[in-house]
Amino acid sequence: MMYRKKTIFACQHADTIVATSEQTKADLIHFFNADKSKIEVVYQPCNQIFNTNFSQENLQNIRKKYALPEQYMLMVGNIEPRKNILSVIQAKKEQNIDLPLVIVGKKSQYLFTLENYIQKHNIKDIFFYHCVSNEELPIFFQLSTMLIYASHFEGFGIPIVEAMQCGVPVVVSNNSCFFETAGDAGLYFSADNIEDIGTKI
Repeated sequence: MMYRKKTIFACQHADTIVATSEQTKADLIHFFNADKSKIEVVYQPCNQIFNTNFSQENLQNIRKKYALPEQYMLMVGNIEPRKNILSVIQAKKEQNIDLPLVIVGKKSQYLFTLENYIQKHNIKDIFFYHCVSNEELPIFFQLSTMLIYASHFEGFGIPIVEAMQCGVPVVVSNNSCFFETAGDAGLYFSADNIEDIGTKI
C-alpha cells in the first residue's frame, strides 16, 4: 500500500517518467493513470562485468568453490512465486530432463514449497545458491548451458540481457515484457504449460 501511494504520487508530480520497457509504460498508464506523454522508455543495459572474458582458471575456481555441475540450466532472481520456478522443476521431472538446475537468488517462504516438491519426488540435481557476489555471478552465467527465465510478470528482465551478453542461450516465458528484452534471440514457452516448458528446454 505504501509503495502504491508513493508511485501514484510520483506519477502525478514527476516532470518525466523513465520506464524500462513498453510493458512498464503500459502498466503505469493502466494501474496509475500516468500521463503517457510524460513517459520515456529507456531500455536497461547490464553491468559491464558481464562483458568480461574470464580465464579458465577463474571459471574453474568458481566451479570448484560452489561445486557446480559440468553442465546446468540456470535461473537467476528472487526465489518467489512470480518467478515460476516450480513449473520449471515440474517440467524437468515430468519430461526427464537430465540436466541439473542451478537457482541463484534471495530466498523467501516460496523456497519451502520448492524444497517440499523436490523431496517428495526425490529430485537430486537441483541446487540453490543464495549468496553469490556480483563479481562471481557472470561466471555462473558463463559456465551454464542456458538461462531459463520463466516469470509470470516483470518490468524488464535484466538476467536475460546478462545471459545474452555472456553468449548464453535464453529460454523465456512469453509473458510480460520479454519479447522486448530478448527479441528474436529468445526461445519462448507458455509459462503455464509444463509440457511446453520442457519441450523448449
